[in-house]
Amino acid sequence: MEGKEYLGYRRDSKGPKFKVLHDTVRPARTIGPQCTSEFCKKSKLRGCDSIPEDERITLFSNYWNNMTWEQRKQYVISNVRVCPKKQVKSKESSSRRSESKEYFLETSNGRVQVCKNTFLNAFGIKEWTIRYWLSTSKLGMAKKPELTHQVLEGHSKKDEIGFLKDFLNGLPKIPSHYCRATSSRQYLEPIIENKNHLFKIYCDKCNSENKKPLSRWSFDKIFKENNLSLYQPKKDQCDTCCAFKAGNISEDIYRSHVIRKEAAREEKKKDKDRTLAREVHVFTHDLQSVKLCPMLQASTLYYKTKLCVHNFTLYNLATKMCIVTGLMNTTQV
Repeated sequence: MEGKEYLGYRRDSKGPKFKVLHDTVRPARTIGPQCTSEFCKKSKLRGCDSIPEDERITLFSNYWNNMTWEQRKQYVISNVRVCPKKQVKSKESSSRRSESKEYFLETSNGRVQVCKNTFLNAFGIKEWTIRYWLSTSKLGMAKKPELTHQVLEGHSKKDEIGFLKDFLNGLPKIPSHYCRATSSRQYLEPIIENKNHLFKIYCDKCNSENKKPLSRWSFDKIFKENNLSLYQPKKDQCDTCCAFKAGNISEDIYRSHVIRKEAAREEKKKDKDRTLAREVHVFTHDLQSVKLCPMLQASTLYYKTKLCVHNFTLYNLATKMCIVTGLMNTTQV
């Protein structure tokens, strides 16, 4: 709308899925060449060749630098006159065009009629822009933007956004585990399969509450702003904690377990502070999940021979460097 270069969208039909990519550079508005038509030179009505180049540059500069978008729209509508079609070449031929357009430019010599190409090139605009602006005007005046049905019915978008936020807040969630010190992201419970499934549940909720659902784009945006995720985090399950949730151990044993857990975490924090102060070197270690090799489809061979690959990792808390070593163990079944 300012006439400057910007990054636009394009459709990418390659691949199995249709995509919209935001990677196309749209050039800035530039003034077009002067009209060299012989018909315009011989015409007694058109004065395309009477407008000097410096005036064309002034028109282009004032149009894009000194006007708002609504002013540009009104300027174009005021200088394009729609009149009935003047002649029909053949009675038998049928044409969809029922009107003609006359274009004018304001110059130092007054209002000068010009051809369509001269008018478009003077402002660096396209013909479809003029057609759309004229179709939305009335009696040479640009129409005001019409009120949407939401405003007419007394509903604002704030109510729809608030309803969506209440819907997301009411979903069951579990906190992150490994990133609890640096992240506050919350994960939805695995009852939600994917975002399409969640969006369908949201639309059904809106229909039941007689609400209008937001678009999928707005849904994804607010979902991201609430720092939510659909992926279930990898969370190690403690045997004692699981047993307490299932009611297999007493609360006293569980409280003692929690106290020891918090004490171990506090000791680790102290060691981390010491290694950041360059007093000692502290490493944490972990063993990744067992990966079976080779991956074979034959069930008999799979159960008879397994090659277990264990990735043993060491992590330096000070330098944040990780060392991975592989240990193999062959098991005969």
